[in-house]
Amino acid sequence: MRRRLYAVVAVAALGFALPSHAEAPKVLDGKKVTKLEVKSNGGNQQHDVESAATGFGLLGSSSPYKCVAPTACLRYDFVFKPDGITGNVVFRTAWVNRQSDMDLYVYDKAGKEVAHCGAGVGVGEAVSIAGDKLVSGDKYTVIVNYYRSFGDDVTTTVEFPATLAASSYAAGSLVGQGCAQ
Repeated sequence: MRRRLYAVVAVAALGFALPSHAEAPKVLDGKKVTKLEVKSNGGNQQHDVESAATGFGLLGSSSPYKCVAPTACLRYDFVFKPDGITGNVVFRTAWVNRQSDMDLYVYDKAGKEVAHCGAGVGVGEAVSIAGDKLVSGDKYTVIVNYYRSFGDDVTTTVEFPATLAASSYAAGSLVGQGCAQ
């Protein structure tokens, strides 16, 4: 136990960051913090064949919530705590290669799916949820499944209150696909 503590202290002293899953989730309040952004890379992978067998392209997982991050997906936690602000929360993910296909999921603290967008065209996906449908103070998890990726850099954002609705993203546009919830 003492060796692990020394290792953590030594890593911190050298200025290295701990993995993101070791950090406390960021708070989205709509006032001080209106947008959260995380960048990732989908690597080179294609799960079309596996998906036909399991229903999901998640390296053997039967649920996007159980995907193996960072290998098969991005997993990002945040706390929704609106500070007297109302409006929609928009979740977006974007990449460059039109041959790639990522799927966007949002889960509550119990692991229950709140929303998802699994369109197969474009270079991005977005989903909008009314802020009053989310529980203030609860943790939410955003999953971006790297279903088919060709080394894509992926940018994922959560915005509240949203400046654009998810429906403003037309299917097949350069921006991507908007999924209604």
